[in-house]
Amino acid sequence: MRYITKRPQPEWYRDFRRGKTNLNWDSFTRSHQAEKDRLKQELLEEQHYLCGYCGAEVSMRNSHIEHVIPRSLLASRNFQNITPLSYPNLLVSCQARRHPEGDDTCGHAKGNWYDPNLFVVPHATDCETYFAYTHAGEMIPASSDTFSPEYRKAATTLEKLHLDTYALNTARKEMISVALGDDLETPLTIEELELLHHEYQRPDDQGRLKPYCFAVLRVLESELALLQNA
Repeated sequence: MRYITKRPQPEWYRDFRRGKTNLNWDSFTRSHQAEKDRLKQELLEEQHYLCGYCGAEVSMRNSHIEHVIPRSLLASRNFQNITPLSYPNLLVSCQARRHPEGDDTCGHAKGNWYDPNLFVVPHATDCETYFAYTHAGEMIPASSDTFSPEYRKAATTLEKLHLDTYALNTARKEMISVALGDDLETPLTIEELELLHHEYQRPDDQGRLKPYCFAVLRVLESELALLQNA
């Protein structure tokens, strides 16, 4: 998971919503497709074209707009200032539609589940600290204390969003292997690791980050720590 620096609500979106007291998500989707597409494009650019949860590459066609706090809960008194159209509660998640086989991940796997005490949200500045990644592409709790609140929160998020599937592990492993190379007899130097670390932090000319870049970065950081402490 990568921390998403949330931008202010776009001015055009604020102006579009102003005065539309009867506008809800269903009517927005049904009658304002052009504005919904524009909103998704704003979110894609904000996230550098990565799924807000797993970090897979996403586009207009292979993703959906996700409500971090599900729409089904927004009528509750706990969320009086948040509506289904509230920009801070939105992100783009992978999978345009649910899989009929039931192997959904990320937003579609999460569905209507939400527990602020057990859900690591990518809009939280500390979200990246909850997870670690292995060379095999596994996404695991960063805390080794299985009784700690941090471990429980990370483990529950992994379970509810299906972030530890074979497909995701394989995809992350491939990206880590591309970064580190397969020449085990000639390991990367500190200088090479630092250059790679800088490269994986930087979007390209189109504003896109490399898929699963945060997993690669955490592995690079662990490799750097090993060499620097040797």
